[in-house]
Amino acid sequence: GLLKTGTDMFTVVSDPQLFMGQELRKGTSDHKLQMLKNRLELLLIDLLESTAREEQPAVISQNQKNYYTQQFRLITAFLQSNLHRNVTVAEICAYTRLSENTVKRVCRYTAGCGVIHYCLTLKIEKAKQMLCQTDKNITQISECLGFSSVHYFSRLYKRLTGMSPQQYARTVTQ
Repeated sequence: GLLKTGTDMFTVVSDPQLFMGQELRKGTSDHKLQMLKNRLELLLIDLLESTAREEQPAVISQNQKNYYTQQFRLITAFLQSNLHRNVTVAEICAYTRLSENTVKRVCRYTAGCGVIHYCLTLKIEKAKQMLCQTDKNITQISECLGFSSVHYFSRLYKRLTGMSPQQYARTVTQ
């Protein structure tokens, strides 16, 4: 799996001056390195989601619920207008003028997931829409939504929807 792929791509460096002690093996393609990065990102998202599920939601007042709803609309509007690129939590904070913890708390309470997962969910929903309403192929849709790799896009799509983009497109066109 992931560990084997990583160890195959890197070699231990015996230079005591290097902190990390590893370097990329010669001949490792950029494609393989990008795939490793994508798989690590998916692993980190899974870890974040699993720890977030373990947290118990706090009881909040109606005023707090209203505030969260209002801020969530602002976050969603920003994310919707930036689906074509990868936004950072810092950019969301700058746009909404909220702290990083508040942005995360608002998303967790309102959407039931982290802000990055919510952003990816919006991208996948947009991809579904594009598969139904445009003649763009999966690679073009992936690029339009700011994904660095069509393979990463396809894996994420399948993980979030239960089917690949190709399978979804076939169900729509039938």
